[in-house]
Amino acid sequence: MKLSALKYHPVNEQLYEDDDCEDLIDSIEREGLKVPPLITQDNIVISGHRRVKALRILNIEEILCNVKEYETQNEELIDLITYNLYRLKTNEQKIREGIMLERLYKEDQGSYGKPIRDVIGEKMGISGRSYADGKEVVQKIDEFKTADMDKYKSVKSELNKSIRAGKKAIEEPSIEPQLEDNRHAYWKEFLKVIEQLEKSHAKLSKQRNHTTPHALGHMIGNLIDFADRVKTWAPENMVNCSVCGGDGRDGDKSFCDHCIDGQVGVYKESKY
Repeated sequence: MKLSALKYHPVNEQLYEDDDCEDLIDSIEREGLKVPPLITQDNIVISGHRRVKALRILNIEEILCNVKEYETQNEELIDLITYNLYRLKTNEQKIREGIMLERLYKEDQGSYGKPIRDVIGEKMGISGRSYADGKEVVQKIDEFKTADMDKYKSVKSELNKSIRAGKKAIEEPSIEPQLEDNRHAYWKEFLKVIEQLEKSHAKLSKQRNHTTPHALGHMIGNLIDFADRVKTWAPENMVNCSVCGGDGRDGDKSFCDHCIDGQVGVYKESKY
């Protein structure tokens, strides 16, 4: 087969953009082409785009190819993704594969016995929840590509570190203002508690006499101590939790174990 007759599949570029083939160039120069590309009856490459690219750089004119006849485009796309499942890929490439497979599976209207996100996650080697989170991040990346190039690059970079980092990158702008609003709203309620504690302490202290049981007297004395403790919970004494970043969640857990009482999203700085 003449190399010049082969055509790249257009979807391959969408899924695996900026693919480097330097490693393959070195391998082919040393050992030759070990696995022929898989192509359609119309000479469209299904598996082996990087190999074909490397061969063209090496100015090789003819190669052997495996040819497979496809009846539908969906069959082509499923093979294109399946043959690439175990190659080294970025998180973004994995999620884009999943999005494409999800569309193809839905068009097939098959019954899979579990949520489609879990089916796709298994194919990608990740959990269904991670796939769903990654899908949300990739959709945001596509939005940022035309609206905010700096955000596009930064979220791509975070996603390729980890899906969790990518998810956090698209949520970050809304977390801190919401957290600050919550802190001050809670603090207003705490001020009411402090005021009531101080009033109760003053009233009960006046009524206390030598007939007051010792234990009850001790409790009355503790009221003002507790009021002092609550005062240390003022917003200015709080800092974002270094584990969850202030959103109150630690990975897949409902609440962060490292926060105040496991659910506030902040560390407490006080003697208590």
